[in-house]
Amino acid sequence: RVCLRPRAIRTDSVGTWKLLMKVIIWGSALTNCLIFCFTSRQMYQWMPDAFSYDETTGHKSFVAGKGWIVVLTMFGIERALLVAGILITLIVPSVPEDVAQLEERRQFVREKTSQKIRSSSFLKKKMDEGSMGSIGSIVTFGKDA
Repeated sequence: RVCLRPRAIRTDSVGTWKLLMKVIIWGSALTNCLIFCFTSRQMYQWMPDAFSYDETTGHKSFVAGKGWIVVLTMFGIERALLVAGILITLIVPSVPEDVAQLEERRQFVREKTSQKIRSSSFLKKKMDEGSMGSIGSIVTFGKDA
């Protein structure tokens, strides 16, 4: 029993996982910029005058007094990525317009159907009780007039 998988509990949304995924995605902008600047050779190729390269060891380092330029560039790129992500989040809707319209229509049809069912069952109940009088002969159940 100790090694059995825990019992699954159904939920209607991803809940906490959605928040965690957002944190990971937004945090990846910083980590990708750090990798770009400090572990790959791409920044060295962009700004060769800011780095010194020791060919015997294969180690690269900042030229004295130019390291702040590389760090500032890295944080500038990271901020630009974050601003681009925020703009995309604001501009692109989370639900496409046609899907939202279909969902609104489905909700409208569902409400109208439930109203029809409630009113027809109410009228039928009143007719069965005999309290409708002459109105019962005018109402046709199941058919639109």
